[in-house]
Formats: sequence, C-alpha cells, structure tokens
Amino acid sequence: MKTSESILEILEQNAKWWEKAAAHCESLCQHASDKNRQDLALMSAVYKERADIHARLIEQLRRGDEVRPFTPGGNGNGHSAE
Repeated sequence: MKTSESILEILEQNAKWWEKAAAHCESLCQHASDKNRQDLALMSAVYKERADIHARLIEQLRRGDEVRPFTPGGNGNGHSAE
C-alpha cells in the first residue's frame, strides 16, 4: 500500500470516528441535565466540524488538489467565504 493510500485510509477512519462521536453526544443530550446538554451539544458541533474538515481534506487529496489550511466558516478551499 502506498503512503498516500495509507494516509487516506487513516483520514477516512478518523472522519467516521468524529461522526460517531458527534452522534453519541447527540444521543446523550436526550437524557442530560440542561448544563450537560449544552456541553454535549457543543462537543457534538465540534466533532461534526472535525469530521467535515477530514472529509474536505480527503476530497482534496483524492482530486490531487493542493491541500490548503482549513479556515473556520470557509468555503472548503482554505479561504473564507466572504
């Protein structure tokens, strides 16, 4: 297996785990106190964002694009949407 394939495989696994962590936090929200619910909702949002970052990075690597740093609120190409 080539190094680039190994990196993509790890990134894909990480994206899945971030998604699973987000879903787990969301399910815990149903039974949590108000304070804990807010914390879990925030964690879920952060985990979803991390999964999205991984998905965009995987897409860039598969297309052979130059990998650009992620900008929160950006448009997926490393630049702000503004």
